[in-house]
Amino acid sequence: ILLNDFEWNWPAAEEDFQKALALNPNNASAHHWYARHLAQAGRTEEALREINAALSDEPLSPTIRVAKGSILFLARRYESAIQPCRHALELEPNFASAYQVIGQIYTQKGDFARAIEATQKYVELSQASGWSLLELAYSQAAAGNRAEVDRIVQDVMGRSLQFSPYDMATIHAATGDADGAIAWLEKAIEQRSVDVILIRMDPRLDKIRSDARFEKVVERMKPRR
Repeated sequence: ILLNDFEWNWPAAEEDFQKALALNPNNASAHHWYARHLAQAGRTEEALREINAALSDEPLSPTIRVAKGSILFLARRYESAIQPCRHALELEPNFASAYQVIGQIYTQKGDFARAIEATQKYVELSQASGWSLLELAYSQAAAGNRAEVDRIVQDVMGRSLQFSPYDMATIHAATGDADGAIAWLEKAIEQRSVDVILIRMDPRLDKIRSDARFEKVVERMKPRR
């Protein structure tokens, strides 16, 4: 996970995941994290194979079910992505990350009322953390509620809550502010924010992918020597 999330050494990370699974083919955690690695690289079918293997080993894990939802979200299979998140909530009704992903899905589908409702539940269950509040700001930004976005961001900044620069980039991308989004992505890379590994596939950044600077930002994600 260190090689994948913080050192960005994708080949070495994949080799380690495969070694772990060779030693223990029924290791649900290894299947789960390998699936995540494959999904962020756009290898969706392989990722689904691995996450389904993880679910076979741990069918009652809400974490793995939400991970499957996230994989389908990154693949833009929004209708299919909702189901595993709903299943996670059947297992654990207050599973916060399920509401987080459901909010992201509905935002991409343009169903902003449901998106905001789900994300508000995520904020509640996360005790209004900076990360959850910026998820809500993203949904509000996509819905065009700029005043509410400004209010939430000012609240996070004013109270010096911890947050990810990557989440701030998604908010700017949602409003079509390429300059702001690129600037925050650069900060996310400098700080090695964990979510930045999603940059190649994340639908939340689609509005700025055509910007010539975007690919240059992605190219900055080089392995740590």
